[in-house]
Order: sequence, then C-alpha cells, then structure tokens
Amino acid sequence: MSGLPLNGIAKGTFVFETIKERWPKIVAKIVDQIHRLRVSVVARFAEKGDADIKSVIGRLSEIRYRMMTDKPLTDFTDKLSDVDVWNKHLAKLRETNGEGQVTWYKSDWLFVECYLYRKVAEFFALTTHLQDYDCFASQKQNSFIDCIAPITKIAEYCLVQSSTASKDEVKSALHEFIEVCLWGNVCDLSLSGGDSHSAHESPIELVTHVRNKILANNIDVVVDHLLKGESGEVNIVADNASIELVGDIALAAFLLDYNLASKVVFHLKVRPWFVSDATIDDFTWTVEMMLGSKDETLKKFGKCLMERQNENRLEFRTHDFWTYGFPYFKMVEISPDLYADLSSAKLTIFKGDLNYRKLVGDCDWKYNEPFKTVLRGFLPSPLLALRTLKAETVAGIPDEAIKSIREKYGEENKEWMVKGEYAVAQWASKE
Repeated sequence: MSGLPLNGIAKGTFVFETIKERWPKIVAKIVDQIHRLRVSVVARFAEKGDADIKSVIGRLSEIRYRMMTDKPLTDFTDKLSDVDVWNKHLAKLRETNGEGQVTWYKSDWLFVECYLYRKVAEFFALTTHLQDYDCFASQKQNSFIDCIAPITKIAEYCLVQSSTASKDEVKSALHEFIEVCLWGNVCDLSLSGGDSHSAHESPIELVTHVRNKILANNIDVVVDHLLKGESGEVNIVADNASIELVGDIALAAFLLDYNLASKVVFHLKVRPWFVSDATIDDFTWTVEMMLGSKDETLKKFGKCLMERQNENRLEFRTHDFWTYGFPYFKMVEISPDLYADLSSAKLTIFKGDLNYRKLVGDCDWKYNEPFKTVLRGFLPSPLLALRTLKAETVAGIPDEAIKSIREKYGEENKEWMVKGEYAVAQWASKE
C-alpha cells in the first residue's frame, strides 16, 4: 500500500476492468439513446437537428475507440466555463509525464474518469440544439419510478416525526436518517453501466439489518455534534439522484424541523455527471413528481420541501469544482471561494463513492491509515463522509474490521471493496 493514485495499467484490477468494460458500455448506451432521440430532434429542428445527432454520435463513437485503444487524452474545444482549467491541467500533465503517458489507462483514474464525463458534456455543448440535453435524465427518472415504494416509506418516516419528541427520540431518529443517507448510496448507475436498479424493502427497516456492514462508524459522534450548541449551516455535497437524493432531502428536512440546522445547502453537479449524479434539474423534477403524485404522503412531503425552499432554509448550489478531476485537498488552491463557503458550516456531509475518492485522493492507502491523515489538510469544516464501498480505495478502517474482512476474503482479494456490500461513515474535525 503506497498512497499513490490508482490507474488502469495493471490488468485484472477493478480500475482496468472499469475502463475496459464499464466505460464503453456507458458510452454505447448514450449512443443508443441519441439514436432513439433522432426522430423527435429532426422533426423539431430539421437539418440542423440531424447534424447535431450525427455530431454527438460520431464524437461518442470516436472516444469509445480511443479509450478502448488507450490513446492520448485530447484537449477540450467547447466554450463551457471550466474549459481553461481542464486544458491547462492537461498541458501540465503532458509537460510533466510526457504525452505518451497521458492516456486512458496510464493517467490517474480519478482524473480520467472525470475527463470522460466532461468530454460527453463537450459533445453536447458543441451542438446547436442539444446543449442543455441531459443524456442521463431518463435513467435517473426510471430509477426514481422503480424505487417509488421505498421512496414513499422515507417520506412517510419523515412526516411522522413528532414535534414533541424527547431528546432521546430525536437522537435515535437522527441516527436512522443518517443511516438511510448512507445506504441510499448503494444504487449507482455508473457502477452498473447505466442499468437501472429497483428497490422494494423499506430503507428504515433495512438500516437496522446492515449496521454490522459499516466498517468505520462515527455516526454517534456526528449526532452528538449536531445536537450540541447552536444550530448552524449544514452542507450536503450530494451524489446520486433518485432514492439517494430523497434520503438526503429527508435528512435535511429533519434537521430543519428540529432546529438542528439553521439552513441546509445542497451542493449539486453543474452538468450531467457519472450517469446518476444529481443536478438542480433532478431536484426540481423529483419535487414535481411528488407534488403531482396521487399518493398523499408524497404530495405532502413535496409541499414541505417547497415550504423550506421558499423560507430560504433549503438551498441548492452548483460550482465547477465539483466536476473537476482534482482531489479535494487542492480545493483551497483551485477554488478558494468554494473552500471559504464550506468553512462557515457547522457540518459538511460528503455523499457517495466519487466524493470519497476525491476526499482521499483516490489513492492506494493502507486500510488503517487515519482518515484525517489521508484528507491531507482538507478540512474546511467538520465533515462526515457517507459512502458504500465501490472502488479500491479506503482508509481509516479499524484493525478489528480489517481482520474480519481478511478472514472472510483473504489477504489479497479486494472484491469486498467494490460490491457496495460494506460502508463507512467517517468523521473528521480540527479538534
């Protein structure tokens, strides 16, 4: 274990298989969707619409070929707000490592995976009529519909909380809401290549059965932190849309209802990202689905969310940094405005696998390396990382948990790190 960034050079690793199998599948799925979109686009925009469709399909096909043959990474040619940051970093990588080393398999996995999705954004940005098209929207929306039963259970659990609950009851409920946020991260469309998941079991019941799967569990510390002192702003750096976003929103509503937070700020992606990552449009669509539902529970929950938003206690923000390919310890240098924004919070919650990878630099750490150490100084506010394991990087695992894993999987088998079977809820603060 070296603490060096992961890449796809070694055959048989999860990263290698991701580049070889999952990414081409994701690109092929986008191509298939654009083919199906052609008739409606041409009907609306005629020849220019047809040209847009052909342009996106051609560029997607080319990048699929380039990743499968490990070609060098190319610059961006669009006019999106972050283009200079990407191109300057690519130039720096070529200068430092040589152009022949800045390829799909040889580059740091974290950077090149973000590069893939930024390239997809470029292809749509270069069109005339598809610049605002979310090629992942239908998959996220189908996931929401497939998970409607447990989503309703989450909404119901949030609405039944009593305003006269005792401190112990609030503490217990807060613990469960955080666990729901944690395990909502299991469904990740980028891991499945874009194939939808469905869920039927109540998340509230589920969390009581999987607590032994949380390898590093600091939820009690976080609960105590939220319950003590004055309420302050809480940031949630979101991950996936669908059921995970609903769980995150339910936690936010609970924090606001019990004055455990004066305001909850969601940090969402500025553009479609990693198939299932949440955007502001995803939140808007989710609330509209609730408000238009025939189910009174969902409708009432949607109205509560709108009220919190109208009161300016529930806010949604975006920032280009969340879709850069940099680890978070570089935020203070690259986006000091965002770092300063996070620094005023009582707590910042980082959701999901990608955020965790960026927190720890996507490196091959020793499993028991202290979590605070691998953050490498990134600590704008007290933070909580909630993540189900889906990549071969993790730190801060207690020795007892490591021993248990090795007894089950052996010394070298890393399958436990990528299946979403295990999770971490890790806390760090300056104290």
